[in-house]
Amino acid sequence: APARRRAVRRESAVHSSLLRSHTNDVYLVTTATSQYILKIYGINWRTESDIKYELALLEHLARKGVPVANAVAGRNEQKLHKFRSSRGEQLAVLFKYADGHKPQPPFSTDLYMAFGQAIATMHNGADDFVTTYSRKPLDLITIIETPLKLALPLTKDADDRIFLEKVARIITDKMELLIPQGLDWGAIHGDATLDNLHVTDNNQIVLYDFDSGGLGWRAADLQGWAFNNAPYLNKWQAFKEGYISVRELKPHNLEA
Repeated sequence: APARRRAVRRESAVHSSLLRSHTNDVYLVTTATSQYILKIYGINWRTESDIKYELALLEHLARKGVPVANAVAGRNEQKLHKFRSSRGEQLAVLFKYADGHKPQPPFSTDLYMAFGQAIATMHNGADDFVTTYSRKPLDLITIIETPLKLALPLTKDADDRIFLEKVARIITDKMELLIPQGLDWGAIHGDATLDNLHVTDNNQIVLYDFDSGGLGWRAADLQGWAFNNAPYLNKWQAFKEGYISVRELKPHNLEA
């Protein structure tokens, strides 16, 4: 009997280790048979509605057959959990561990093509997503005006302040010309990088970490940083080809 009890304890043992602690605290949780990701959201980083929006989007995408790391419901069927820590009330979610593994360099054009296909598939799956949970849209106020107001008082050099204001004005002016043309708008990942996906043995892309997402312009998920980056030209072209093999990409979205 004591031997059986020890065996049960070993099988049911749960181990956790901190993966990173930046805005959120992220833990790898390991049992005898499975792995999970526990995310404890930073104090005042997200509201309950923000997180429930994220969880509703993941559930919607999973139902559509989009490969994502969905949240895990607890015994009470709730996915969002509250607890008190030394820092106050915090919010936590347990996610499935994404199938596959994190891609390692050198990153191939085949990987970027599959990445483009995955993002397009996610956009297609999110086209009819609706929820009662609200989340701040990723519009010009959120991504340009608010950060600029926060940054300027912290920027000591006058030339740097002028530069920031100039860049913000250029972006805003150009976007205000493009928006009336019908820029693709809907639920986005918001942080679509190789850091937030796994690749399975059969080369399927599994997306995770939608914490930065919400309603926004789909162009924000299109690897814009690589658009005019000569060393990444082949990878950008592969990503674009992968995307348009699944979803239409109109010129004004590329311009954005």
